[in-house]
Amino acid sequence: MNTKCERNLKIVVIVAFIFIALALIQIARNSPATGYELSIYSALPVSTWVFLITALVAGIFIIVHQAFTENEGSESNLWMLGFFILIMINFIILSLHIFRGYYLYAKGDPLGHLGHTNFIVSNGFLSETNFVPVTHILGAILIEICSIQTLEVMKYLPVIFTILSMIFVYFLATAVTFKRGQALLAAVTGSTLLYSYYHVTTYPQALSLLTFPLVFYLYFKASEAPSMAYKTMFVILLLLFPFFHPAPEVVLIFCMVGGELAKAFMNFRWKRREPNYGMYPQGKISANPALISFTIFFMWFSSFTIFSYGARKFQEWFSEEVTEIVPRVEEVELVMEMELWERIQLIFKMYGDQFIYLFLALIAVAIIFRYISRRREYKNLFILAILFLISGPVYILIFMGGLTTVGRLAGANTVIWVTPVLSAFVLYKLFKRPKISKTVGIAAVIFILVFSSTLSIFTVYHSPLILQPNWQVTQMDMRGSGWVGSNVKVPRHELAPMGWLGGYHWVKIPDHFGYREHERLGDSISRDTYIMLTKRFKLAALDPTLATKGMMISGDLARPGFDECDFERLEKDASVDRLYTNGEFEVLLAARR
Repeated sequence: MNTKCERNLKIVVIVAFIFIALALIQIARNSPATGYELSIYSALPVSTWVFLITALVAGIFIIVHQAFTENEGSESNLWMLGFFILIMINFIILSLHIFRGYYLYAKGDPLGHLGHTNFIVSNGFLSETNFVPVTHILGAILIEICSIQTLEVMKYLPVIFTILSMIFVYFLATAVTFKRGQALLAAVTGSTLLYSYYHVTTYPQALSLLTFPLVFYLYFKASEAPSMAYKTMFVILLLLFPFFHPAPEVVLIFCMVGGELAKAFMNFRWKRREPNYGMYPQGKISANPALISFTIFFMWFSSFTIFSYGARKFQEWFSEEVTEIVPRVEEVELVMEMELWERIQLIFKMYGDQFIYLFLALIAVAIIFRYISRRREYKNLFILAILFLISGPVYILIFMGGLTTVGRLAGANTVIWVTPVLSAFVLYKLFKRPKISKTVGIAAVIFILVFSSTLSIFTVYHSPLILQPNWQVTQMDMRGSGWVGSNVKVPRHELAPMGWLGGYHWVKIPDHFGYREHERLGDSISRDTYIMLTKRFKLAALDPTLATKGMMISGDLARPGFDECDFERLEKDASVDRLYTNGEFEVLLAARR
């Protein structure tokens, strides 16, 4: 690299850090949040996002430029600064809910995992119902070593895993690709936030997916390197993975089998082409990884009731007795009711980055299959392509067995783990060609990567952009939940959540509180009913976008069908008594009249 070019890249690095600093200043000035906010994106100034995306473009430009000019003079390590810029941007974006003082992001499972971690810290052992303990044990270890509160650890755990996964993707690329530029591009593709909100919420399934690149990096290195260090680390991960989450573990077992079959195929194919060649380097076949994983997984998972549930669902499928094709079908009902063009727009907003990477990965598979029979350097890429083709169908089978939901089928899709490396390979292969000028190639790759990364940024947090209110859990939510837990232990009345985070069997308050047909709410209900009404529900119900187009979310948390007059009438309704309020969380008792 010539001196002028290197000087220009250093200027780009400085500009990127300046924009990151400006973004942090604006975030600090506008934090913490004063209460529930419908969108974390609109809660910050537009200039904050301009600064962050400009810095993102700079980081991507540095790495892509280095990847496409790798053979022009001595190799430079400036790409590391570009990679560090991408790490900083992702850390800032994934920490926004922490900077803004959210109690937690998302209800339900994250609160349950918080409880499991607290149980380990308090008692020193696992609860009997904990069948995914690795996440909770890691959290407990960080709490004990760093003396950090459990809540803070659980907020940062998915952020830490995401940053580590970026590094793991690069390591995996160095193990399977045969050009430095391909591995450098993987440092960018691996920074795209492909798992949306799973990057900011503690779900063991998502954390295990973020670990997949490390597992298979060790898989390839253990096959190639004579050192016992890689083999030892690989075996340790195989021993731990069954306790991470059952769905990714099943995919991992099939991938281990598929990887060994791919090796066997290459040995057979190359032996026919070159009879004197013998087995390809590091081509020894071993069933041990799959057997180790399967044995530990079966012994552990079969001791829980969820195993019998999954087995029964598969039996129903094979005997054609299945009664429910899609678990939690209400998550897709709104999408199916939309016009075709609106449906395409919404799906692309939510999963456009995944579609782009899946498309690139399929092109990569076609190229790899074309060259594998005559290019030995494609051997590891061929195995990776086989793992890609296995991961998707196996995960769909798991979904059909009822062990995961439609939301996790799309958002935590197991096949996505391998797409960053395959996408980096194909981008380099397609645009680093003599027929394409270097400037055009760099520009095209930067455009694709910036577009994909920007899409992913705006789907990390739920917002009206994707027809969902923010999943922010506020301090007032937790105080209100505490009051309900203390004062409504054995409910004598019905319970109606309107944005509350709870676990009872609910009834649904009619749209407009029934005021279109009756003068009082009490005339619209069959029994006396507790109503947990939150600011979340009010803001979402009154938002023009959500009220017009509907919401992809449980009706317990938010739904359209209310207007400002309805809430004003509720305040004056003689059949409704206010039992508790903290400004954002109200508990009302509606009496049947």
